[in-house]
Amino acid sequence: LAHQLCRDVCRFQRQHPDLIVELHHNDRIYDPIQEGYDICIQPSDVGGEGIVRQPIVPLRRLLVAAPGYFERHGRPNHPDELVSHRCAHNNYILPIADITFASPGGPVRIPPIRPIVLSNSIWMIREAALSGDCVAILPIYSIVEELGSGALVPVFEDFRVEAAILSAFYRRSPRLPAKVRMLLKYLSEQY
Repeated sequence: LAHQLCRDVCRFQRQHPDLIVELHHNDRIYDPIQEGYDICIQPSDVGGEGIVRQPIVPLRRLLVAAPGYFERHGRPNHPDELVSHRCAHNNYILPIADITFASPGGPVRIPPIRPIVLSNSIWMIREAALSGDCVAILPIYSIVEELGSGALVPVFEDFRVEAAILSAFYRRSPRLPAKVRMLLKYLSEQY
C-alpha cells in the first residue's frame, strides 16, 4: 500500500503541477499540528480537539506464521492461546492491550501478549514471522507474495484480526486550505 499511496500522491501532483509535494515516510505516528504537516496519512489515531480524522481505506490484517513455526511450537486453535506463543508485534499500529479478533460468535479480545520481537516497522515484523520463530499480525498488502507462495500462512480460519483504518489527519480549521481539500477528495476517489 505504501508503494501505491506514493504512486497516487505523485499522480495527484501531476494533476496539480503548481503544488509542491513533500512526502515523509516513517514507521511512527505523526501529529499534523505539532509537526507542521498539512496532512498525515496513517493507520493509528492521533488525539486532540484540533485534529480531524478522515477515513480513507480499511487495511485488512492477518495473524500469520511460517509453516516451520507450527512444526516447532504448535498451532494455536484460539486467540486466547496466543499468550503462550512466540509473537512479533507492532504496537505503534495496534497496542498490545487492544488486540481483538472477529469471530462468528462475536468479538474476541485476547489477554495481553508478551512479544519476543517488538518493532514499529511492519517490515521487521514481517521478517520475524518469515524466520519461523514467531506469529505476527501483518497487513495483507505487506505479505501478498508470501501468502501466495506459502512462506506465510494464516494461523486461524475462524478468527479475523479487526481491520485497521488508514486515515488522513489534518488541522481543524474553518478555512481548510484548497490543497488539503483537493488531496482529500482525490484520495477518497482513489480508495
